[in-house]
Amino acid sequence: MEKIKKWYGVLMGSITEQNKAYASLFIIFADLFKYPEKENYNELLNGEIDKQIEQLSRLAGHPIITSFKDEIGSYEEIVQAFNDCFLGITTPFAPPVESVYKVWTTDDSFQVPLKNQKGHLLGDSALHIRHIVQALGLEIPTEYEMMPDHLTILLELYSYLNQEGLISEAEQFKKDHLDWLPDFYNSLIKIERNQPYSNIVLKLNEVLKQ
Repeated sequence: MEKIKKWYGVLMGSITEQNKAYASLFIIFADLFKYPEKENYNELLNGEIDKQIEQLSRLAGHPIITSFKDEIGSYEEIVQAFNDCFLGITTPFAPPVESVYKVWTTDDSFQVPLKNQKGHLLGDSALHIRHIVQALGLEIPTEYEMMPDHLTILLELYSYLNQEGLISEAEQFKKDHLDWLPDFYNSLIKIERNQPYSNIVLKLNEVLKQ
């Protein structure tokens, strides 16, 4: 969320360097689940993203090493991988959206057929994210309105909470809204052209578990 990013200049002076690095690390991962624009692709290809992740994760006290530059192939190939993995142009596919991997609702007052089913958008988790975003006075970009629990939004919110020093809230957010990544990964690896995204999810989960 662009509005979240605008807070960075205001907040960075009031948090520790370790928290700053940790929060920034998840913005990098958030961007990796957006459509791969040419500029972002070039940063992956030249190893800049790998370098930033290594430096920030070390400063954050959660060191990891990535080699995404060796996994992305040509620009046309990463665009094709994005389309195959996330857009549903072909099947199987694995949208990076929390609701898809969880029961649509646990509210017994909803008497609808899909109540106890998975694989649908705008479930309980999406409604909760809308509530959190509104409570924080933030906005969900138009392209994510029908999937407010998209992984990009979740990681930006997690980064924001850590920036604000809301550590216990961030930890609860992680437990509530980033616990589905193993299921996401298992869906991704069923897709023939799953790199670099399956490995990005592995590395993201590695940081979150530390």
